[in-house]
Amino acid sequence: MFNQAFHATLQILLFRKGPEDFPYSADGRLNMACTALGIVATALMLGMLDPPLVALANALVATATVGFYARFLLRLRRLEARYQQTRNALLAVGSTLMLLMLIPAANVVPALPVMEKISQALATSNGVVDANGALPGLTPEQIAQVPRFHILAIYLLGLWFAASAAHILRGATGVPRIAAALMAILLISNVQVAMLIVGSLLLLIIG
Repeated sequence: MFNQAFHATLQILLFRKGPEDFPYSADGRLNMACTALGIVATALMLGMLDPPLVALANALVATATVGFYARFLLRLRRLEARYQQTRNALLAVGSTLMLLMLIPAANVVPALPVMEKISQALATSNGVVDANGALPGLTPEQIAQVPRFHILAIYLLGLWFAASAAHILRGATGVPRIAAALMAILLISNVQVAMLIVGSLLLLIIG
């Protein structure tokens, strides 16, 4: 069953199969595995910047939000029988891409202070550089430290997830591509808003 789920995940990522091809688990083991994978992958990513407790809480919230959102959409379409496969497919695909994202993210996080300085310099200089190609307060060497390839990789993986989520939601709900794309964007937005709220509250509490 788990081998089938892994194979289905890869096929969905390549847009060769849909959520209906993700295995169904009557005993709930696959549900628990996909939930655990989603929590672990998200916590590892968020843990690069947030305290462990906040990262774990946000990971729980993000995973739960995916499930709530999938159930809500399928109820609207009166297709609740597809819930388990749709939810698990979203979690499996998202977790796989997030684990891949850990590699470029590990190279981007150390460069965040320099990137923040660049952002501030661009804002104050209106993007104008001096004769040496440097921004105010920054040297070309500092600017060269920005891991452009890894930043690009993160954006591409994020777009890949959005496209995969749209593919899954389209297969599950039967809506047109544009509507599925909007559903995927709304899914990502809901997850981000939920994490922002919970993360902010926890930071205030443990502050």
